[in-house]
Amino acid sequence: MFGIFLLIAVFIALGFLLAWIVGIVAREEISITTGVVILFLSGLLSIAVGEGLNWVAPHAAYLVQPFANFAILMLLIHLLAHLTLKHSAIIAAIYAAIILAIVVAFSI
Repeated sequence: MFGIFLLIAVFIALGFLLAWIVGIVAREEISITTGVVILFLSGLLSIAVGEGLNWVAPHAAYLVQPFANFAILMLLIHLLAHLTLKHSAIIAAIYAAIILAIVVAFSI
């Protein structure tokens, strides 16, 4: 039960981070709920695309997967937050860099 609450809290924090980045880059307001939905759908689609890539081309999946994840996040931001593709690409790049920095910091 505690794990579910922790997972929900992490998704809310990451959704807030995404909404904050959208506010800074595009000067648009999106709700934290929209950020959480974008991240949840991005995670589901990334898993599905990863499994599909592993099934079609297992050796190339490791090379293509990061670009596919970036494209999924960018397109979901574009479609659900109603932003331009340019702003969506910038937001996805900044978000990916921040998440990478957090992962590296926790892995040390």
